[in-house]
Parts: sequence; structure tokens; C-alpha cells
Amino acid sequence: MESPIYPSHDTRRICFRDHHPHPAQHHSTTLRSYCISHFASSSNKLHHPIPLNRLTLETMFFPSLVIAAAAISAVSALPAVHLTTQYTAPDPEPTAAPAALGNQAKVVISSSSTTTTATSTTTSTPSKTFALTGVTHTVAVGRGGLKFDPDNVVAQIGDVVEWHYLPANHSVAQSSFDKPCQPLNEHAFNSNFFPTKEGQNPEVFQVIVRDEKPIWYYCAQTKGNHCQNGMTGVINQKFDSAFTLAAHRELAAKTNVSTTLDTVQGGVRIANPNPLSGL
Repeated sequence: MESPIYPSHDTRRICFRDHHPHPAQHHSTTLRSYCISHFASSSNKLHHPIPLNRLTLETMFFPSLVIAAAAISAVSALPAVHLTTQYTAPDPEPTAAPAALGNQAKVVISSSSTTTTATSTTTSTPSKTFALTGVTHTVAVGRGGLKFDPDNVVAQIGDVVEWHYLPANHSVAQSSFDKPCQPLNEHAFNSNFFPTKEGQNPEVFQVIVRDEKPIWYYCAQTKGNHCQNGMTGVINQKFDSAFTLAAHRELAAKTNVSTTLDTVQGGVRIANPNPLSGL
């Protein structure tokens, strides 16, 4: 009896096999194969089946061929699967600009941050940066008594204010207008003390002007009550307001005792860049 099997290697033909028990062997069959063309001949009739060969196979082996043929046919019938790979570039690592004075081209006030999750990416407000102007304002500390000279500096954003220390032992500490003789907060700039016997101290203290708000400061020396006796100063005072340096000193005179921070912060303490220059 004929039964169709998988197509032959020639895709233009379909092959059939029939099998009959072998009269002499109980467990054997005779397998005959025929192939016919898929296409009609020029006379529009199919070619007659042509016997190709004879194979004698064990009965127990023949089902394996049928199963293998069915498996190959099933795999061939599967639709094509297209795989794609999606690549997401990692966020660039953020870069931090070092805080510096002098000839540094730019200064970063606050750093930006990027937060990445599995579903979204959120970026904070970019860092505010500004270029240094290259302008340095020199202030003499203690020249002519308990004074800052000049005591009122007008500076632009990006300018540097540099304090040069004269005898005897002074400091520069940032305060607020209404509380003249104590630190503005824990982040206020502070130079600590500069003991100086004669001439200029070999070191100076520098601070960058970062905005246009008034910056109030004082000397925290308690021996002789420097702040209470008028040793205060200001950067960018608002001349059209009641918050004047004179009013600030009146408040300082009413203060009992000066306080200060223990660390140098908010600026840099460096070697005097012009030790032989006059003040």
C-alpha cells in the first residue's frame, strides 16, 4: 500500500513508498520508493511513477524513519523568527570641576546629578558655573589700627577678594548684618588667625565672589574686642538701603563677645603671591 513521505531532495518531485511482508523473513518488509514530478508534462499529464530502488529494513526500524520525517517537516513549517537586540548606552559618568582660585577658568557653585531607573531618567537642574574675571581686590587687615582697608569692596561675580595680614593677630570671618560678631552659619568662610610680628604675613586668605548679595565679615579676635571696636567690613553693600556699614558697626558695638569657627573654610589660605608689594 502506498503512503506519501517527506519530499525528496529534488523539490520538484514527491516520493511515495509501499511495503510488503517478505515471504521468507518474518520480521522484514520490502520497501519500494516511487517519485513523481510536481509539474505536469508538456501533455498536461503527470509522469508515471518510476521505481527507484528496493530496501529491506527491519520492521522495528521503519517507524523511526517516519517519525524523523515528520519532525523535519514540522520544523520546516515553522514561521521565521526574527530576533533583535536593543542596546541602551550607559549614562556618562558625571565630571566634577575642582574648586580653585587664581587663574582657574571656571568655578562650579553646585554640582548636578543624574538619577537613572529601569523606566525613566531624571536629570536635575544643571550646575551654575561662572568664569573668573581675573580681578583681585586686596584688603589690608590691621593697617592703621583695628580696620580693614578698604572696608567696603565693590566686586563683580568671579572676582577674588584677598586679605593681607599685618601685625598683630587678626582673622576674617563671615557674619550677617544683624549679628555682626558671630559666624553666619556653619558654612561661613573663615580664615582663622594670622599671628604676624612685623610686615606682612607670608600667607593670605582668598574668597571668590559668587553672587551680588552683600557679604559681611569681621575680625574674631577677642583680645581687645576687635569686632566690637569697629573691625568689620562688607563686600557689595547696597548703598540705597538702610543696611549700611555704619549701621552694622552700631550693632557690633552692642555685642558682648565674638565667636568664631575652628576651621579654615569657604576660601583658601595660600602663600602671599606678592610678598614684597606695598599695601
